[in-house]
Amino acid sequence: MTTQQKALAAPILVEAQDGIFFIHNSKNPTPAKVSPYINQSAGDTVALTVTANNNSLTVRVEVTKEDLGKPIAFDIAKKIFEDGFKEGNTAILNYKVIPVGSGGSGQSESLTVRLVY
Repeated sequence: MTTQQKALAAPILVEAQDGIFFIHNSKNPTPAKVSPYINQSAGDTVALTVTANNNSLTVRVEVTKEDLGKPIAFDIAKKIFEDGFKEGNTAILNYKVIPVGSGGSGQSESLTVRLVY
């Protein structure tokens, strides 16, 4: 994969609806996914970062041959959304692709959701 000129698509927080994430209704861990991307290769690392309530968490997944052409699943600890929660807070999710071998990395668009307990 060469350096991305265009940002990658934003990640998907599976249980969010219309830009709102209802913490009390969510699973633990909370599922998220990243859509397949151009030049996806086995061995790439996809690092999903979640920032919520002044906390940050990064979950990394290595792409396998079986993942190619399919969404990449992530499990996010529900605690990141709960700890320090205040009404009106938001969570921001984005990811970075670190390609196997040499080559530039790609950064995604951000997904911002409002947190509601």
